[in-house]
Amino acid sequence: MSRSLPAAHVLPPTMLPPTMLDRSTTSATVKVGATAVFDLGDPSPGTFVATSDDPGVFTITSTGGSQGTYTTNAGGKGVAAGTARVTVRLEGTPSDAAVAGTPETVFTLTVG
Repeated sequence: MSRSLPAAHVLPPTMLPPTMLDRSTTSATVKVGATAVFDLGDPSPGTFVATSDDPGVFTITSTGGSQGTYTTNAGGKGVAAGTARVTVRLEGTPSDAAVAGTPETVFTLTVG
């Protein structure tokens, strides 16, 4: 015989904040299903494109770039236990000199 719990005992879904990485923080551990975001600055008018060497462990879900009034970051999601190297490459020529000096950054993500 199964028994249901009253609604007061049901926990709501939990949203995990993304793991934020940048040029000085290039490795992290993320949980399966969690998101990592690669904040490398404003690439406008260029775009930050991320690639994963193992999409079965960490898959890329977005590129980073100017959206007119705001800027998005490249990011992805942990999908299975393991380690993946993610390379974020700048495509185009940014107006921000700090961004222009770093055309590629490699991140190591351990998913568990």
